[in-house]
Amino acid sequence: PILIAKGEEPGKTIFISAGMHGDEINGIEVIKNFMHWINPEKLQGTIIFFPVLNPWGFKEKSRYIPFDNKDLNRCFNKKGKSVSHKITSTLMKEVIRKCDFGIDLHDGRVNLLLPHTRIFKKDKCAYLKELSHAFGSEIILQRDGERGMMAIESFSIHKIPILTVEVGGALVLREDFTAQVLSGLKNILIYGGLIKGDLDLPVRQFFLDDRL
Repeated sequence: PILIAKGEEPGKTIFISAGMHGDEINGIEVIKNFMHWINPEKLQGTIIFFPVLNPWGFKEKSRYIPFDNKDLNRCFNKKGKSVSHKITSTLMKEVIRKCDFGIDLHDGRVNLLLPHTRIFKKDKCAYLKELSHAFGSEIILQRDGERGMMAIESFSIHKIPILTVEVGGALVLREDFTAQVLSGLKNILIYGGLIKGDLDLPVRQFFLDDRL
């Protein structure tokens, strides 16, 4: 499903997505809880929610789109006629390019990951770095990424920043981690001017260039 929270006052349009990989369940849980928390009457702007971008993989507990066995997050801005290419092309055309920024929630494949944000190396996008600070995770991972990733291609084509957030480990639901990410999403809305409030930030934040 696609759900839209539209505020009574004008403001930024953003999207929050999860379940790009069907076995990554923590982001789905975060969006479910966040949608219950958000009050459109106090919202300035619009939030587009994609709770499960890959519902077919979710049903099978699989990372991939089962119809073509492709990784959806490697198919953006790539030529092809398969289901995955059609999904990514539609998302880019109908949603991503019309937003001010996006937040894409993920889990690690196998190893348990502490909640952290991922941004470009070399400060390619200043606003994305600002969003990573505002989110409030203690760890910020700087990476080059790979061609076909939503965050990479959206900025390359349309200059739309997408903050990638790693919540936990695949198929392991962690309520302590999802609570941290919920707090981070609230920080993002405050920083982006969509809601009013005070940022809840850690004392220190660490930039990493790699992970095990």
